[in-house]
Amino acid sequence: MIRNFIRTCRTRVFVDFRLVLLAAMAGAGCDLPQGGIAREMRGADTVSKEGVTVHYSKGLSRQAECFATVVAKQMANVQGATSYELQDWLAPVHVYLKFVQPEDPASGSKVGPYVWELPILVDPNETSCAEIMAKNDDYYPFDWMHELIEFSLCTGDRPRVPSDQRCGKPGEGNRDELCHTRWFNEGFASYCGVLASRSASYSDGAGGDEIQPDMCERRAVSLPFSSLARVRGRLFLWLHDDSHADYPFKKDCRDVAESRLSDHASAELDHYDAALALFLLIEDRYGPEAIRKIGRQVSKLKNGGEEDLRRIVSGAVGTDIVKLVDGFRFPDTGLIMLPVYRPPATSPLAEVKEGLWVGRVRDGSPAQRAGLKRDDVIGSLDGERILRNFDFECALYKHMRQDTVKIGLWRKGAGRMTVEMKLGK
Repeated sequence: MIRNFIRTCRTRVFVDFRLVLLAAMAGAGCDLPQGGIAREMRGADTVSKEGVTVHYSKGLSRQAECFATVVAKQMANVQGATSYELQDWLAPVHVYLKFVQPEDPASGSKVGPYVWELPILVDPNETSCAEIMAKNDDYYPFDWMHELIEFSLCTGDRPRVPSDQRCGKPGEGNRDELCHTRWFNEGFASYCGVLASRSASYSDGAGGDEIQPDMCERRAVSLPFSSLARVRGRLFLWLHDDSHADYPFKKDCRDVAESRLSDHASAELDHYDAALALFLLIEDRYGPEAIRKIGRQVSKLKNGGEEDLRRIVSGAVGTDIVKLVDGFRFPDTGLIMLPVYRPPATSPLAEVKEGLWVGRVRDGSPAQRAGLKRDDVIGSLDGERILRNFDFECALYKHMRQDTVKIGLWRKGAGRMTVEMKLGK
């Protein structure tokens, strides 16, 4: 979701101790920038694993070995699940692992084309690979993989699927010159991000416990299936220059979450989530081979457009993709929720530690009829653990053809309980 981050080569300045992961795609026709970061990368030690090269600063050899192994596994799993091949000039994927101290001028260095920053926050006393990745799932691996895939789709001398930013804009020439490709670029890239998040558990290589990666924090407030049910066919007309007055483009995931709790749900966020839901829907209804067929055919495109993408996706699933989306329905529970993030000991939610806090229950909704109340914390749906809205929506999607689902929750003063919620048709 840091869409213009790569394209405009913007950077950020970090003012605390940081471990900065810089993913640098170098290859044919793509020279690394000549700045200090690039010089450090060329002079740093490296470790390579099947298409991934990690450059690392002194003292990070164990973490670099781990990152190389994990990233290579994630790349292999995503490629195996989608059959999508990165453009040749993007291989191998180069990763730069580096400590950055507050006074380090590198923290403010300019980074040139084809390099972007991925901040990994680290306590100097907790530097195992498992701890670092588990505590920094806000960007890695979901956004990292998303940006890499989108970069491969839309960039280079002959992009496979040009970004619609490269096409005409309303009021600038013939509207027929517009191409509507964002639904695919964002949706397929997000789906690959989900695959990367699913694909590996991390170990520090020293006999420590494995830590299963969490989704990016933005996925914590993601509402893929309910967004698809709202957006439906409008998804295929989604452009980068669309103006959504209520789109709160904010840096912090908590700010994004709060916007979802407001009465003015972002149309832009709905489109992002709906694009992801389309590929989750294809995976579920039409199976892994449909996804792989899409990946194989898109890998062969050169400057493919809107019609090419609709043809490929529709052919893979055996039905018109626009009609499929227009006909999609999803239960409306009437719940608006936010994830519980490690509440302090003084919080009334300290006892539960995780789950979805219910911020609002709409009058007359299935949730209200089931007895759910504001400040309840939902921890399970039909026995499946719930940490985020993404988890809740995926579990509800799996069980949405049932008449009822069982919601496990915690309520202040009453403790843990289970209620049965009837799903609307």
